Amino acid sequence: MGSESYRSELVRLQKDGATLSKELARHQGDAAKAIAAANAKRRSAAGSRSASTIATNIRGAEAEDRKAVDAAKKAAAAQDKLVGNASRQRDKQRSLDAALKSELASRDRAADARMRKEKEHAREVSRLSATTVHHVYVKPPERRVRSRSKRSSCIPRPCVFSRARRAWFLASNETGRRFSASSDLRRS
Repeated sequence: MGSESYRSELVRLQKDGATLSKELARHQGDAAKAIAAANAKRRSAAGSRSASTIATNIRGAEAEDRKAVDAAKKAAAAQDKLVGNASRQRDKQRSLDAALKSELASRDRAADARMRKEKEHAREVSRLSATTVHHVYVKPPERRVRSRSKRSSCIPRPCVFSRARRAWFLASNETGRRFSASSDLRRS
């Protein structure tokens, strides 16, 4: 049951308790009036000289005593009902407190879950919005050596130099001169 149903049940029990309190007070008042009337009739019987008046007053006092006993029984029954009602009110109040505590814990769990979800969303947004640099190393293309013959193009042809050309090539690399095949080779 939810807290609202416990609350409405508790209100109903409190109304019943108020009604029972009024009923108890009414029965106690009736008993007190009957006892007072019985005492008055007994005093009147004691003060009377006539036997019939005395007998009538005593019968009236006995009737008022019976009314007082009936009212006291009704008051005791109302008192028992009132005690039972108070016990049920305590039980409903405990149930209401437990239901409120449970609802509060449920709301707290829902709020925690919502906050966790929002934090995860914020982390995801920040992760996606942050710039990340991925370095990609690209291997430079290898130089293809073309052969002049019909052989496979991927196998380089060995370079054949004469002794003079080799000496001149090595010397030019040491001196830092650039190789110009057309002019330098003619000189050698």
